[in-house]
This record gives sequence, structure tokens and C-alpha cells, in this order.
Amino acid sequence: MAYYSAMATVSFHFPRWLVMTSGVAWSLCAVPTGWSDDLADYEWRSRVSGMVSGALHKVRLTAEIYDGMRAFPLDARLVDEEDVPWPSMIWSRLDRKAVEPVAISPVGRTERLAELGYTIKKFQVLPDRRTRETPRHNRVVITTGGGDFVRRVEVWGGPDENRLVLLGSGFLIERGAPAPVRQRGIDYPESTTPWLAIRLFHDPRQPDEAPEWRATEVVHVPRTAAEFDTIVMKRMSRPDDEPRREGLVDLYLDAGARHRPLHAMVLPFNRRDTAAPVRIFGRNDADRDWRWVADGGLHDVAGLQQNRIALNRADYRYWRVEIHGVDERSLRLGEITAQAIPHYLVFMAANNRPAFLYYGSPRYQLPRQDFVRGVSAETVAEAREASLSRRQVNPARMAGTLDAYGRGLLHFGTGVVVLLVALVTVRVIRHRFMN
Repeated sequence: MAYYSAMATVSFHFPRWLVMTSGVAWSLCAVPTGWSDDLADYEWRSRVSGMVSGALHKVRLTAEIYDGMRAFPLDARLVDEEDVPWPSMIWSRLDRKAVEPVAISPVGRTERLAELGYTIKKFQVLPDRRTRETPRHNRVVITTGGGDFVRRVEVWGGPDENRLVLLGSGFLIERGAPAPVRQRGIDYPESTTPWLAIRLFHDPRQPDEAPEWRATEVVHVPRTAAEFDTIVMKRMSRPDDEPRREGLVDLYLDAGARHRPLHAMVLPFNRRDTAAPVRIFGRNDADRDWRWVADGGLHDVAGLQQNRIALNRADYRYWRVEIHGVDERSLRLGEITAQAIPHYLVFMAANNRPAFLYYGSPRYQLPRQDFVRGVSAETVAEAREASLSRRQVNPARMAGTLDAYGRGLLHFGTGVVVLLVALVTVRVIRHRFMN
């Protein structure tokens, strides 16, 4: 009983620093966030401006928004200032391969004109089943037999088989040494001509041998400035762990953003009468291994040059380009560019309140199916233009971090207080009963 009586009459006087530490911990823990918990998962946000309630809008994504995303294109969430979600999605007009096949039908028989040194095939471009119009086309892809050749190709087109003009020309190339080079596509200006005639010339080294013509494809490859963003690839110095190698030129490039899908790379060069194989690799971080992206070739034969290599929507920021069979002294490259596939934030403004796009999170969600079904190239073309602010650190994430820090400090401070109370209590009891 004496022990409990003593405890009841003890007066505790804590040091002032202990009281201040405890108070700071409580105040940090009590910081109001004002946002829902899941918004703290997003690293960035941008404010959306220029909306009209009830209308469909579009915003073209910028490099810093691409780079800020972590699960592109599904880690973007659009909400107003009261955390009400707006119907939205990241949209691109191009399909996954960014190449549109065009249906064709052969016309007549294959003609081998030995005296003229070429074989000719004729095709009719079939109309679109929905619109009944002739689709656009600008590339012919030809597959032939053989393993070592250079064959000239001419593509003629017109309203019928008797009225044809030259659309474009190029070369089929197949080389195995010193490194593989393969070129099968012949590009020409965009056309809607319903008739095509393709002349495949014999290899000058074997003029009497007709090529084994195996397959022909006609496609449309988007190339206009309106269909792509042109990205200037910044030259980078060679990394310290990348040794120089004989017989090739290494280029290291920065596209300026991660997660931005690139359709093709253009490598202008000045070396004539050459054909050089190219290999392209990419990565997003300097401590990661390079990953293969594409093989292709540069060639300049008889004044016809090919310097564009398809990348198939690769979305790396850092690039390594290997040009084989040349050296740095003999090859001069102009400004290297890439064609980036543009993406848009498409959304329906649900009200007139300020809205924010949150992005940069491992959390992702699929857009509403009823909204997706109503979005097409036509509706996006007619949508109102809106704008996005520069990328800003998400205040909900900052508040969540601060709140977590406050809770940790509170637990630490509480532990210190309990420990000191116990020590003071023991000292007081020992002093009271031992004297």
C-alpha cells in the first residue's frame, strides 16, 4: 500500500526538449492531406485548362508527361479538385504496328522481258469494304529468292493499266558480308491510284538470270508531319564501359523522354555507292543492359538513298546505333531525328471545376468501356483543344510522405517519453524508499 501511495503523490517535471519533441510529432501526424489515399501513389500532376463542361476535349502529350509515367498509358488519372473522376483515356490514331496493309489482286500474268532486263507484275488495289474508296498506299514490299543481289525496282501507278506513271523507284538488297544487309521495301509518295505495275530488274552481275519473285505486299506507312512528332536525337558521349570496336561506327543518342513510342529513326549520311547494315538498341537507364530494337540498312545506290529505319513503337529514352562496314572518317551524318507517334489525353469535362491529370504510378486502371467505344479518329478530330500545365510534384504524395514521417516521429517520440517516464519513476521510487 505504501508503494501505491507514493506513486499517487509523485509530481513529474519533464525536460522542455522532451515536451517539444512530443508536440512536433503530434502536429506532423495531424497534417490534413485533403486528398484521397490512392492519389498519393502518383508522383506527378498537371493542371488541365480551357475546358467546357459536357464537351469532349483533347490534349497532345508532351515529353515530360511521357517521361513522368511509369505504366504508360494506363497510369494516368484525371480528376477534378474534389476528386471526382472524369471519363478519360490516352489515345493514339495509329495501330500497334503503325503500318496499314492494303489489299491487292494480281492482274494478268507475270511477264519476263529478257530483252529489257526486267520482270513485270501488275496489280489492282482493292477498294475499302466500308467506304468503297481506293485506300492510300506508299510502299511496296517484295520478297525474292537468292542470298546476294542488288536489284532495281520501279513502281508505276495510274487510273488503269494503260495509263501509268512512275511513282517511285529503289533497290532490293540482300548481302551477307561483311555484315547482313536486307532491303525489301520501295517507298514512293502517298497515292490512291487503283492500278500498280512493278518492274523488277535483273542483278547487273547476272543479267541473264530472272529473279525468283515470291511475294508482293502493298502497305500504307504514315509519314506526314501531322501524323508524327519529329524528335531531334541528342548526341551523347560514349559511356565509360563501352569499348570502341573496329569496323563499325557507334552512336549514342538521347530521345529526351521514356515511354514515348517511336516509329522510325532517320540517319542522313553523305557516303555514295555504299550499303551499310545498321543495328539499333535501346534502354531507359544507364545501369541496364542494351536491348535489341531493330535491324536495318543505309544505302545510296545510283543516286537513290535509304536512311530511314523502322522502330516498331519502341519507347526507350537512350539509344545505341551500330553502323557496320564503315569508319568514322569516311561517314558523315547529319542531324539524326526520330518520328514519335503522338498520343492524346482525350476526356469528357464533367463539370466546370478545375481538373488535374495525375500520373507516374505503379497503379493502373483501364478506361471505361462505354467511353472508349465513343472515341474514334473522327470524334478526336472534332474535339475541343485543352491545355496541360508543366509537370509538378504531386502535393498529395508530398502530404502522404509528410504524414508518414510524422507518424514515424510520433512513434519514436512516444517511445522516448515512455522510456524517460519509466526511468524517472524508478529514480523517484528508489530515492523515496531508500532514504
